[in-house]
Amino acid sequence: PDTHQAALRLAPGSFAWLVNRYAHSADLAALDAATRRNRLAILTHCLAEPLAPGDALMFEGFPVDRMTTKTLRILRDRKAATPAAALNRVKALRALFKWAVAAEHVSTNPARDLERPRLRSSGHRPWTLDDVAAFEAFHPVGTMPRLAFAIMLFTGMRRSDAAQLGRQHIKDGWISKPQHKNRVASPHRIEIPILPELAEIIAATPGGNLTLVTSADGQPFTVESFGNWFRKCCRRAGLSGVPSHGLRKAGATRAAERGATSQQLMAVFGWKSLTEAELYTRSAERKRLAADAMALIAPASGK
Repeated sequence: PDTHQAALRLAPGSFAWLVNRYAHSADLAALDAATRRNRLAILTHCLAEPLAPGDALMFEGFPVDRMTTKTLRILRDRKAATPAAALNRVKALRALFKWAVAAEHVSTNPARDLERPRLRSSGHRPWTLDDVAAFEAFHPVGTMPRLAFAIMLFTGMRRSDAAQLGRQHIKDGWISKPQHKNRVASPHRIEIPILPELAEIIAATPGGNLTLVTSADGQPFTVESFGNWFRKCCRRAGLSGVPSHGLRKAGATRAAERGATSQQLMAVFGWKSLTEAELYTRSAERKRLAADAMALIAPASGK
């Protein structure tokens, strides 16, 4: 990008110079293309931030050896109105300075103690039973939208994996495929059994392509085009604000409420720490405890 080329003309040791070196680093190259684009876009926006509101001087020329945690908090807090964007800045700055220390461009890491903002949202909302019923009523078994929907609901796959799932990944009633997310930096293989409901929908959906879900002309989707196409499928069914990731959350919620443990959820959904899995198991446990407690509050029969 032009911003990175311009950084080459700046004095070594500036923030823009450091971002430019990172843009050409092996660490960044090891990430998948979408992550690289997003991270560089976030850092580029940081370079274009004024040092103070209305100031003509930008952060691009700020000396990195003078950057402190307090300095980076300014960049984080410029996105305070959108906590998710603030969190993405923290992640990008942490990655940048962790690399910079290892590459000996800076002696200390000011991003190490940069606090993550507290998100006010729980993220993508899960699909409700009514959402599921509406989609199934509009897109019957045998159609590509219903197949895509079933793959995400009954496997917990992200859209990136649902778009790539093919017959070569299915054997003896099991799905086994490399997970798309973090496939370079932290590879993980999805290995889960196919539920009978999903097997029936796969068998009922016409298509000779190796990839299960294909476009109207029989071609596989890219990850991006799959998301856009599925969003349109939802709108045709009268649903809006129900992202594909919400199906993954609906599946995790359903499994937890039916007694799945945190470790079982980790195995199915590919999480590598207990933190995210426990969000679902703790919520399910609260619901079970509340149901038991309400039974105690109600008067005994006949009294």
